Amino acid sequence: NELCDRLGLDTITAGNVLAFAMECFERGLIGPEDTGGLELRFGHHEAMAEAIQRIGRREGRLFDLLAEGVARAAKAIGKGAEEFAIHVKGLEPPGYDPRGLKGVALAYAVSARGACHLRHVAYRPNLTGQHPFRPGVEVDRLSYEGQAEMVVELEDFYAAVDSMVLCRFLCLPTIGPILWPELAAIYSATTGLEARPENLRALGARINDLVRAINVREGITREHDTLPERFFKHPIAGQVVDRAAFERMLDEYYALRGWDEQGRPREVPA
Repeated sequence: NELCDRLGLDTITAGNVLAFAMECFERGLIGPEDTGGLELRFGHHEAMAEAIQRIGRREGRLFDLLAEGVARAAKAIGKGAEEFAIHVKGLEPPGYDPRGLKGVALAYAVSARGACHLRHVAYRPNLTGQHPFRPGVEVDRLSYEGQAEMVVELEDFYAAVDSMVLCRFLCLPTIGPILWPELAAIYSATTGLEARPENLRALGARINDLVRAINVREGITREHDTLPERFFKHPIAGQVVDRAAFERMLDEYYALRGWDEQGRPREVPA
């Protein structure tokens, strides 16, 4: 973490890139001739630290390539590397495994910029078992039911939060201390204009519609709103993401947004 901070590297992407490179090495897709002699295997912490340094300096062909992230590196390496390149829309996921957090599975897939945890913070209600905005309503992290409704509202909430330039740690699901009522009160006190939670919710939804419309214009379709195959096929603690249940969540998410079956907004906000 300190190395990444000093080199200006994103720690989430750097961790994923290292894991990808180590799996490539252990599968024989790359070798010591590519790594400059580094035994880039899982558990070799000294090689990992040196690899981070080389990625930060873009030193050598392989590490220059790894500095581009998992998706581009996998495509360039080939030999089946894309099968275990863990990313959504080119962005690597953080440490919240969607196989054990079904709301996170949907949220990663539909996130405008890929497997991001900050667009929705869905991992918190999935982990705490409490609905982010409805006290006393429980959330089952292993159930596919109700997750789409929760993800939509979380995305709308954080679109409003980001527009008001507020810190995530003041606006955490369930515990706040800033949730919809407080957000509306801050807006009203700051601008002198009356705002209700439902007004801000509608604005958040419009922002998400506009963001999606831009992504659709750039070629994003339902095909991109998915997860790496590993999450569907390789269990962890007995859990995978069930593909049919995932597709049903995606259908529900699109319907709640008022988008068509391909995830295209029916109306683009002005």
